[in-house]
Amino acid sequence: RRGRRPARSDARRGHRAKMAMACWLAALALNGGQSGPCTSPAQSWLSSVRPSIALSSAEAIELSLLAMQGGDIDGGAALWLRFSAPSFCLAAIEPWGAPALALAVRDSKSQYSLLADSRLAIEFPTEPVERFDSDGIAVSWHEVELELRPGGRFDSEGYTAAKLGWENEWSSKGWCTRHVSWHDFRPAFRPGIGQEEWPRICG
Repeated sequence: RRGRRPARSDARRGHRAKMAMACWLAALALNGGQSGPCTSPAQSWLSSVRPSIALSSAEAIELSLLAMQGGDIDGGAALWLRFSAPSFCLAAIEPWGAPALALAVRDSKSQYSLLADSRLAIEFPTEPVERFDSDGIAVSWHEVELELRPGGRFDSEGYTAAKLGWENEWSSKGWCTRHVSWHDFRPAFRPGIGQEEWPRICG
């Protein structure tokens, strides 16, 4: 589904809403669960945000996905690393690290450039699946839809650009990313790095 072409005011409202959400999540992390004032997203606060037991698993995911929406791609990439388990890496980013992730996000030919697209909206269409792994570590798996909507507004129609299977693990710091599978639906990137085309159920 494709929505109407956004008016400039729509784009500004969508951007402000996403930045307000990112600021609120960052404030939770910084203030130990108590939301507080936050300035506009910039390196000044991105560099200070760390995993926190005050954030739910879904909130930790949302903060990671929104981190680059303010334009500070380097700061957002560094935040991804802080919110990641030691064993985590995204497919095809080698050597794994914040500089390589930032480079991929800036590359329009990379599927990861979606993370900086101002039309990005995030949805959690299903409930998370929670379990303990063989080592007794709490794990939470989420289905995450990355949608492109006019102006990035949550109240507008768009289409699903990618679906992620996002697995977090619990640590003494809070929820950290353990694994992400990225299935892309955009013609230039489908089915996504390391993915296979999903069979059509109908049509």
